[in-house]
Amino acid sequence: MRARRTLAAALRDWGVPDDAIDDIVLMTDELVTNAIEHAGGPVWLRLRLHRGRCVIGRVGDGSREAPRLRHSDSDAENGRGLALVAALADAFGARVTTTGKVIWFRRRVRSTGVTFR
Repeated sequence: MRARRTLAAALRDWGVPDDAIDDIVLMTDELVTNAIEHAGGPVWLRLRLHRGRCVIGRVGDGSREAPRLRHSDSDAENGRGLALVAALADAFGARVTTTGKVIWFRRRVRSTGVTFR
């Protein structure tokens, strides 16, 4: 909960509109949680505001196994994380690295570049 509040505050400081903050926090939470639960090695997170128009999130971990979208029953308690990311992001993907993998998403927050605080 504290990490989510910290992330939301950072996004507000960047000037990200409120209607995009919840989605970005949810996508980030899902990817970090998946990395912690399913991968080995250290987990890291990087977010950046690209040209004032979109937020790019990257989560890395020590597993070289690429994640895959899967179908979950409506009463299942898990298995929807990547489906949520796919629904909320403008684009997302994964790439294998020499030390594991990186899963990324891109979410447009403005149609034009603007100067933020």
